[in-house]
Amino acid sequence: AEIRQLLLDMECRYFDASGKAVNYDAIGASTEFRDYQLCAMELQKVDLRSLSEAARMAFFINTYNILMIHGSIVYGPPSSALERKGFFSKVAYVIAGQHFTLNDIEHGILRANTKPPGALFRCFGSGDERLAFAMRKTDPRIHFVLNCGAKSCPAIKILSAENLEDALQAAAEGFCDEEVTVDQYGGSVRLSMIFKWYGGDFSESGSTRDLLLYVADFMNAGKGKALRELVEQHDERRTAVPVT
Repeated sequence: AEIRQLLLDMECRYFDASGKAVNYDAIGASTEFRDYQLCAMELQKVDLRSLSEAARMAFFINTYNILMIHGSIVYGPPSSALERKGFFSKVAYVIAGQHFTLNDIEHGILRANTKPPGALFRCFGSGDERLAFAMRKTDPRIHFVLNCGAKSCPAIKILSAENLEDALQAAAEGFCDEEVTVDQYGGSVRLSMIFKWYGGDFSESGSTRDLLLYVADFMNAGKGKALRELVEQHDERRTAVPVT
């Protein structure tokens, strides 16, 4: 609870109005960040087994977002693909006596130990004790509340078990409305890179068609209707909707 309050305080003072951009230098020099570092050391004592799945999901989403900020302050935000690969496998906290990197939290815990995009292996092997804390299945809406520092990432949200469902739903609706463009005249759709990186999370079939129908459910009535009609038109022609 204390860590969540410190994150709320930093959000008010050091995030821009969109919630996406963070003033890392200002946070690093702040008293809030000094207090946060002391609290972060207490994460090693957290009793994850006592948390419900909703509370555990909210905890790890908040932890991922603040760890991303913490790592960017200490090491600097990663600026290339190579730097990002090293950053996400290096930046870590000790939580409940276990070592968790950013990759471990996102792919091992929140994505139910699903392989990271382009990876050959899962984060956790069959005997890994951290598997006990993984989600039972991936809720694709986590991608709308995790901020990895990329331009296409969503705004940072502070979650709790009590507001989790409403926050995930609101984040999904806001992100899909803002980051998905339906060109009815050109007959195409522009998607955020998040949908391309994690397409399998949004559609079990892995098809672009099912992904677009999933997205349409979160868009406002007009845009959602336009997207469904576009999918239906291409169904009738037996062609795929062009996606950029």
